Amino acid sequence: MSDTTIIGIMMQDRNALAEGIAFIENKVDFFDDSLMQQLFQVMQQLYIDNKPVDIMTLAIACKKDQRFPKDMALRLTEIDMKAAGHAHLTTHLVDHCEDWVKRKLRQALLDANEHLKQNAMSSLEIMQLHTSNLEALDAMLTGNQNTVIQGMPANLPVPKSRQSTKTNPATNLAEDLSLN
Repeated sequence: MSDTTIIGIMMQDRNALAEGIAFIENKVDFFDDSLMQQLFQVMQQLYIDNKPVDIMTLAIACKKDQRFPKDMALRLTEIDMKAAGHAHLTTHLVDHCEDWVKRKLRQALLDANEHLKQNAMSSLEIMQLHTSNLEALDAMLTGNQNTVIQGMPANLPVPKSRQSTKTNPATNLAEDLSLN
């Protein structure tokens, strides 16, 4: 249901206004149209101040408030006429609330998906860094001293056992460990 229908029904019936305020009160972005959200806030304040919430009172309040366009009185008339055939606010509120919840869930899913993408990219970068460091360490253990491990100097001293003519890296590693 449209924002204007809900606003229009609340303008026509003070009980519907009370019901709408109770239902919408803490839902900051309940209305799709920011102008309707602002109009709801004005209606809510008039209700709290125990003033009538009708076209005339709203037109005067909107004229004083710089957030509203100059033709707001005409728009209020259109809103009132649009709501003339709709009597049951609760149905409109529930339908609109379902759409509101869907929008909130969709946004939450998009935010979560973006967060996962960012974390996945970070994880991928970390895996690539570790892979390159493992490859460099493996190359260093097998005698290729030209490989640089990030954060480690490229010209590490070669253990004496590496200087032997043995070609088996496992044997060289075993000898290095037994020397210590």
